[in-house]
Amino acid sequence: MGKVITVAMHKGGVGKTSFVTNLVGAIARKDKNKRILVIDMDAQGNVGRSFGKPVGKYENGLDDLFLGTKNISECIYKLFGNVDILPVTPEMAFLELKLFVEMQKTKRPLSILDDELGYIKDDYDYIFIDTPPTLNFIVGNALKVSDGVLIPFEPEPFGVDGLVRIIKVLDYYRKELSIDVEVLGVVGLRVTPYKTHSKNMSLARKACEKAKIKMFDSAISRTVRYSDAVDKQNLPATLTKINQKQKDPVIDYFVLLDEMIKEGVL
Repeated sequence: MGKVITVAMHKGGVGKTSFVTNLVGAIARKDKNKRILVIDMDAQGNVGRSFGKPVGKYENGLDDLFLGTKNISECIYKLFGNVDILPVTPEMAFLELKLFVEMQKTKRPLSILDDELGYIKDDYDYIFIDTPPTLNFIVGNALKVSDGVLIPFEPEPFGVDGLVRIIKVLDYYRKELSIDVEVLGVVGLRVTPYKTHSKNMSLARKACEKAKIKMFDSAISRTVRYSDAVDKQNLPATLTKINQKQKDPVIDYFVLLDEMIKEGVL
């Protein structure tokens, strides 16, 4: 049965989608036998965009699933090789408004995704969910179905505050909604050797230690390789040619992947 991992952070612009797509790319490249599903929950549809497939490319999507107009098998498409996608459509932008009405008819509003994934979980080794930078009804569904959460963290001035907030919100889900969410770990993204980043990485580690949450030793360096790969090749950088003669920063993802496997996260 597939392990469901949600990537969440209560702050936009930290690179969640880049993290998800590059991590998936690294897993797929390391083991072509692993079956992976990526669920895009953001109305911008940046998971598909990372593979040159913008919003509007797919006829069915997550919004259809939540509104009950399609079943999950009708909303899944091949992304590449051993990786599938459950995308969003342009209608995703209106989903919250439509669900305001539909939720009144639903007895288990936080279990819609959980119920649907039950039909296809056995088809995959991993299911990754890329969430929007809000903690709404849709994200609640992601947390409800998840075996664990990965939190990406950018060591900028407000990054530590965002990290502390997401930890508190996940605690709220546990206590008030009885959703037992396990935090698999915090990952530093877009990290540079500059003093400010070093200081904020240290503060983040202290916050994680206080909350008894793991922060991975491996971190992802800041580089234009990730945006260039999407812009020029319509692929996450981990699926492009890696320069073995020089230290290609993309290798950071494979180092992180090895650490996650060693720690039993994957």
